[in-house]
Amino acid sequence: WLYLSRRLAVELTALAAQPLSSRPSKQNAVPIASLTLDIQLPACHSLKEKRGRLRGLRDKFGKDAGIAMSETDFHDVHDSAQWCVVTIAADSSLVQSRLRKIEDYIRANLDGYITDSRLEFLR
Repeated sequence: WLYLSRRLAVELTALAAQPLSSRPSKQNAVPIASLTLDIQLPACHSLKEKRGRLRGLRDKFGKDAGIAMSETDFHDVHDSAQWCVVTIAADSSLVQSRLRKIEDYIRANLDGYITDSRLEFLR
């Protein structure tokens, strides 16, 4: 963490030294979005069974360099899960399309169902 903090401080100092005209603007910003999915797993009776039913999600999408996935809530609840998928791409329409395709895949292939879905652009 110390290395990351020092590196971030160096990068921010270098950015502050740049003239305003050469700094990255919002038009140049790479879009980042997150998709949060609340998932219901009916008839799931143990955490081991829950992990087994959801393992395929990470296996399917976790290998893509532009996608990060994680279980973000309901860790100790047998029949519920919340997963967050974050992606980055060249433009916002590609980000949104990628996340919708992931959501559609999960709806079609998950042994359960999505109770809530939230798409949020972080940048």
